[in-house]
Amino acid sequence: MTVMSDRVWSHLEQFLSGDLPVTAFEAWLYAHVEEVETVLGSRGGELLELDYRGKYAVRQAKKLVEEAYEAARPGQLARDQARRALTEFLAGSRDLWSLARTLAVLRFDFPEGFIPDEFVYIDSELDEIPHPSHERQWDAVEWQRLMSAKAPVLAEYTRAATEVGTELLRRLESSEWRVA
Repeated sequence: MTVMSDRVWSHLEQFLSGDLPVTAFEAWLYAHVEEVETVLGSRGGELLELDYRGKYAVRQAKKLVEEAYEAARPGQLARDQARRALTEFLAGSRDLWSLARTLAVLRFDFPEGFIPDEFVYIDSELDEIPHPSHERQWDAVEWQRLMSAKAPVLAEYTRAATEVGTELLRRLESSEWRVA
């Protein structure tokens, strides 16, 4: 694949994952018409023709993107989602909550055991620890008390996710991975 192709697939994956809002996706499409049409062919044209303010536009756009993915890169969407989540987490730009939830959901798109069970466990356990974005909803003293009490657990979850995530990323980038 080319750099241009990689860039297009990356934006499409982010849109499908919900990490790229529809307004940003639409703006990106119109700013990269030639790239989109080169990589996606007629589906690129269909994406560009959509009225993104329409009631079902997001659904239509996602359907077109999923079809394009399946036609050009069968079975690669889950791999791309997992790779991006892991890469962002290991680089410090994705939090543990998001990583664990993403990989717990994606484990059904891979052969059994490919996504380590640690991510499912961490995701489940994090239900008991509020996400840092919820801090302002708490009394400051109570928040500090809770986070102090949970700090060792969060450190262990982060260590485990980093360890197994590094190995999973290596496998995703190697020939060891297979389409489910």
